[in-house]
Amino acid sequence: MYVREIVCGAIDCGASALISVHNHSSGHPRPSAQDIWPIQDMVDAGRHLRLAVHDHVIVASTGHWSMRAMGLL
Repeated sequence: MYVREIVCGAIDCGASALISVHNHSSGHPRPSAQDIWPIQDMVDAGRHLRLAVHDHVIVASTGHWSMRAMGLL
């Protein structure tokens, strides 16, 4: 995932906020460190550009996790 591309895409669309989603093919939705740091970078970048990141959701066959609900955003 490239934070720059996601933020630029949101700005190009005229968005003022976004919710990102990705899947874990492993079947376990718990976020890894590799999931967490790019989302935190996206929140930081968005803050400077007045682009709110409302949530990042990880979807898997056994359920889903919301980073906002986990207190990671």
